[in-house]
Amino acid sequence: MGKTLFRYIFRDLLKVFLLASGAIAGMLSFGALLRPLTERGLDGSQVSQMLAYFMPAMTNYSWPVAALFATTFVYGRLSADNELTACRASGMSYAAMMVPAALLGAVVCALSLAFMWYVVPQSLVRAERVIYSNFAKLVANEIERTQKISFESQGQKLTVFATRAAVQTESLAGRTEQSVRLENPAIVTYVRDLPDGSPPVPEDFYLARSATVVITTPRELDGEVRILARLEDGAKIPNPRAERDRPSVEAQISATQFGWFPIPSQIRETSRFMDGGRLLALRERPEMSQRVSRHLTEIIRSSQQRAMYEQMAVGFNSADRRVEFTGPADAFRITNGSNRAQLKGGRLIISGGTVDSPGISFKQTKGIDPIEGLARQVTIRVLPDTVDRQVVVSFVFEDAVIWVNGQRTERQNLERTIVTDMPDDIFLLADQRVDELRQATWISPARRARLEGDLVRLTNSLESELHSRFSFAVSSFVLVMVGATIGMMFKSGNFVSAFAISTIPAIAALMLIVGGRQMAASTPREIADIANFVNPLNTGIAVMWMGNLLVLVAGLVMYSRLRRT
Repeated sequence: MGKTLFRYIFRDLLKVFLLASGAIAGMLSFGALLRPLTERGLDGSQVSQMLAYFMPAMTNYSWPVAALFATTFVYGRLSADNELTACRASGMSYAAMMVPAALLGAVVCALSLAFMWYVVPQSLVRAERVIYSNFAKLVANEIERTQKISFESQGQKLTVFATRAAVQTESLAGRTEQSVRLENPAIVTYVRDLPDGSPPVPEDFYLARSATVVITTPRELDGEVRILARLEDGAKIPNPRAERDRPSVEAQISATQFGWFPIPSQIRETSRFMDGGRLLALRERPEMSQRVSRHLTEIIRSSQQRAMYEQMAVGFNSADRRVEFTGPADAFRITNGSNRAQLKGGRLIISGGTVDSPGISFKQTKGIDPIEGLARQVTIRVLPDTVDRQVVVSFVFEDAVIWVNGQRTERQNLERTIVTDMPDDIFLLADQRVDELRQATWISPARRARLEGDLVRLTNSLESELHSRFSFAVSSFVLVMVGATIGMMFKSGNFVSAFAISTIPAIAALMLIVGGRQMAASTPREIADIANFVNPLNTGIAVMWMGNLLVLVAGLVMYSRLRRT
C-alpha cells in the first residue's frame, strides 16, 4: 500500500474513531452518574467532580466499540464508493488494505491496556471518594429515602431508624466531626457471630425523642468511621434474651448516648479500583487486602476482648473479688458478690443478690461528683482501640441503689463509660498472623466461614480482573479487524447501518468478558467446607476469553468468504 492511500484511510479511521469515542464516553459518563445522583443526593460540585473522574474510565470503555464503528464505517464507505474495487483492480490485496485498521487496533489495544493498568482504577476510586466525602449527608439522604440505614462491624450489625434526618455540620479538614439530627430515632444492634451459627438477632434497643449523630471521619477517607449518638429523652432496652426476674418494660435504662460504634470504610477495596501493581502485590500477599485485613482486625479485636474478659473474670473470682478501672478523668472499683463472672453474648455479666438485696458494690473513686452504690447485676463490655492503644469500657448496673454525696437515690439502672490505657499483653495480640488466627479454636464457625470465603473471593477477584483487563484490551484489536471485514463485505456507507452491524460482535465480546468476570467472582460470602468447594474461577476465565475467540473465528470466516468473492 502506498503512503498516500495509507494516510488517506488512516486519517478517516482516526477522525471517525475520535468522534465516536467522545460521543459514547459522554453518554456512558452521564449514565454512570444517574444511580449515585438519585440514591446519594449529590450536590453540584460533587456532580462536576464525578463527571471529570468518570470521563477517563468511560473513554477507555468506549474505545473497542468506537474503533469497531470507525473501521466498519470507513471501509464500508470505501466499498460503497467502489474505491476498494479500484484498489483490487490495481492488484492490491484485502490484507494490504487492512493495514491502517491493524495499526489503529494495535494503538487502541496498547492505550486501553495502559489506561486500565493505571488511569481507570485511579479515576474510579476518586469518583467513589466523592460520594463518601460527606458521610453525614449520605446518612441523612439514606434515612430520608428509606427511614433507616444499616452498618456492620466487629461481628455486630447496627440499624438506625428515624422519621427525619438533617445534616447539621459539613467539614472535611483533618479529622473532622460531622453531625446529623434525627427525629424519633430507634437504634438497634444485632449479634451476628452466634456460637450456633444462627441468623443475627436483636441485642439492644435505644429509643429517643431526638438524637444528634456525631460522625468522626479519619484524615484518609479510606479509614474507619466512628459514630456516636447523643440521645435526648433517651432510653435503652437491654438484651431481651437475658434472664430477668421482672418484666422487660421495667428494665429500661436512661441513656444519654450510644457509641462510639466503629464502621469500616464504605469505600470498598474492589479489584476494579486497583492499579496493576496493587493487583500483583495482593496476588502474592492476600492478607494485605482491605477485605481480608478487616476480618483479621475484627478477629484480633475479639481476641483482645476475650483476653480482657478473662483477666476481669480472674479478678472478680479471686479472693478479693474486686477489679479497678482507671482512666485519665475517672476511675471505678467494682466488687463482686457471691456469684462467678460469666462471659455471655460478647459481654461479661456478674449477678449477685436479688432486686431487694443487691450483692454487687461499685464506687467511683475519681471524677466529678463521685458515686457509690449496690447493684443486682453488672454487665461489662469492652471495645479495644489498637490505633490509639486504648480500651473503652462500659458498665450497666441494674437495679442499683446509689449514694451521691451521702444521699440515697431510688432503685434505678445506671450506665457509665470509662476510657483506659490498653495493657501491653493485650496490645501484643494485634501481631497475630492470619495463619495463627485461622487455626484458633475459639473463632465461631460463622466468622471462620466468612474469612475463608473472603480469601477465595479475593483471589478470584484479582485473577478475573487481570484476565478481564487483558481480554478487554485484546478485544480492541480483534473488533477492529472484524469491523474492517464487515465494512468490505456489506458495502455499508452510512452511519446507521454501520452502527447496527458493528454492535453485534462488540456486544457479544464485551458481554462475555463481563459475564466471565462476574462468574469468576460469584463465590459465596461464607465457605464452611473449603475442602469440597468448587471454584468457578477457571470457568469464568474461559468465558472471558471465549468472547474474543468467537469474534475472531467469525471474522476469519467472513474474511475467507470475502477473499472468495
